[in-house]
Amino acid sequence: MLRLGDDWKFAIDEGRSRLWLGPHGDWGFEVVCERRKVETSDGLGETLGPKLRIDGLMLEGVDWRELVGLEIYQQGPWLGDDEPEASVHVVETSELRDTRMVVTAVEGQTLHLELVAECDVYVDDDHDTNVSLSLEAKLPFEGVRFRFRAEGADSRDPVGRAIQLLALSLAPEGFGKPTVEPDDEPGVFSAHFPPATEEGQGLSVAAQDLTLSGEERLAQQGAIELLEGMVRQEWLELSDPKAVEKLAIGFAEVLDQGGSGAARAGRVVDWLIEQDGVEDVHCMDDELAPILDKFWG
Repeated sequence: MLRLGDDWKFAIDEGRSRLWLGPHGDWGFEVVCERRKVETSDGLGETLGPKLRIDGLMLEGVDWRELVGLEIYQQGPWLGDDEPEASVHVVETSELRDTRMVVTAVEGQTLHLELVAECDVYVDDDHDTNVSLSLEAKLPFEGVRFRFRAEGADSRDPVGRAIQLLALSLAPEGFGKPTVEPDDEPGVFSAHFPPATEEGQGLSVAAQDLTLSGEERLAQQGAIELLEGMVRQEWLELSDPKAVEKLAIGFAEVLDQGGSGAARAGRVVDWLIEQDGVEDVHCMDDELAPILDKFWG
């Protein structure tokens, strides 16, 4: 509900209202009200549908679900130019002044906001300048969308590159697995990270993964696939189901030490047996050797 003055109340059009978050932590929202006729001081009435917009707010390094309790107060107007920009449009656009905003709850993929401010309305004698405004809104959040360039090894792992770029400003654990698709322009991709709604549903990204080069990410992914294959073949027994991702970087380094055949396979088996999370290795060196030679040249 959006209120103007003491008497005008407008329902929120939830289908047209939205909240957005950019990959650099910039966020904002737009609230569109349903049109309705209100009483005016001249007795004629007026049909209005206010629209409120705030852009240029910043969120850095925080899980978006932890915004509950965030309180922002702005003395005077928000005018943009290195600060947020806030306005409301009734019959013409007016700045918001002395704005106080609070995020009161997160419910699934919806943010609950409360806001009070002062604005100019220019409709009648009772709703002209310095009119009080209050807002209670539930805004849907669809996640983060952005375009990015990935060339060379990065182009073969655009998902990994997209996660790296997201993590420069935002907490990856607040989002689910992204959808990444190539654009018409070569080397350019579009990414969509949907919001994770519950604890434990978001991306789990180790700190070292965020600094890997494209080549290193490809090697890590290949190591994960090889380890998973060994588990399916019952050649590798794990005491910790999450051990595969923890083992991947070291496993890739051991494989890259060179050699081939049974000698390399023996070195790999010896390394695996010594790792935390590995219960046992159930294959002979000469069984593993042709697999390593084929898939890790």
